[in-house]
Amino acid sequence: MLSREVMGALALAILWVNTWLIAAATYTQRKALAELLRGLRVARGRVDSGSGPSGELATFEVKQVGRLVEGNAPAIAFHDQAHTSRIFGGRVALHEGNYADVPASDHGEVWIDEASFREAAALPGESVFDAAAGEAKKARGFGHLVVTPVRSGHEVFLGALSAGKPEECPLVATLDPRVWLRRKMAFAWSFILGELLVAGACTAACLRPPAFGASSMVGAGASLAFFLLVQPAGAWVRGFLVVPSKAIRRGTWTRRGAAEDRASTRAANSTQSERG
Repeated sequence: MLSREVMGALALAILWVNTWLIAAATYTQRKALAELLRGLRVARGRVDSGSGPSGELATFEVKQVGRLVEGNAPAIAFHDQAHTSRIFGGRVALHEGNYADVPASDHGEVWIDEASFREAAALPGESVFDAAAGEAKKARGFGHLVVTPVRSGHEVFLGALSAGKPEECPLVATLDPRVWLRRKMAFAWSFILGELLVAGACTAACLRPPAFGASSMVGAGASLAFFLLVQPAGAWVRGFLVVPSKAIRRGTWTRRGAAEDRASTRAANSTQSERG
């Protein structure tokens, strides 16, 4: 049977292997973002015209499925199934004073800021919710397509992504891709360093003499907690570092009318009880 010392050493080895694997995965994502940033040239302007069906320069589409969630207020929770970037082409008035013609592309990327996507995905009305709720109750769920357009008058950033691709990938963004990439890269470094520092602190506490004393056992408990928490944290970071054209968006529709009716009913019942 293994001694406590050997079992403790094995536990620390497992802790550090897991820590380095998560750090390596985060570093790989950061490296990919750095390659996108390297050589990226961006032009900023305002959409003058677009060649899309309704005059769009581009659209970002997310195919989702919604499931009904019962609670105080009925809600439909959405989960992503597919992401599609469409660049129809058009003309952009650049801030430098000239115009840029944007060609149509089937392999480009459209990066949409979160506020614009939320606006496009918002519940259009209670009647729409009622119609969707019946499908959302079924096993297949309610199919929903969120289309976020980039239309005339919208502020855009134009560029091209080429990292890991055989040819340049046109980019249309409603956010500054350089700022987005730098922030994500800085966050990745912070997470890697923070993860290693916490793992190091836990290890130092475990190795503090006397062996299996009070400090050592506190370190062991902290190491176990860190081991359990760092894995979901690493999974969250992986999703956080995904580029906007592929990031999971999700979303929820809540039937606010029903919630307000129930709140009014509870308030009326409470008032009648007090009078009684």
